[in-house]
Amino acid sequence: METSSGQGKQSATVVSMDTTTEQPKPTKTSLYLPPKANHKLKEIALSKGCKVHDLLIAGVDHVLTSEGFKPVSEYSEK
Repeated sequence: METSSGQGKQSATVVSMDTTTEQPKPTKTSLYLPPKANHKLKEIALSKGCKVHDLLIAGVDHVLTSEGFKPVSEYSEK
C-alpha cells in the first residue's frame, strides 16, 4: 500500500463479526385485573418474598402443565 504520495491508495473495510447468538426476547402481554385481585396478589407476593410476576408465571405453569404442556421455563432457549 502506498501512502506517502497519495496515489495507489487502497482502502480496507474492517467488519466485526458477532459470534454470539441473540436470544429472542420474551413477549410482553398485559393483564387487566380488578384492583382488589391485584392487591391480593401483592399481599401474597410480599408474604412469600417474591414478585407478583413470579406468581403469575406459576399460574401459567399450572395451566400449561394441567393441559399436558411443558412449563414456561422449558420454552426458554438457553
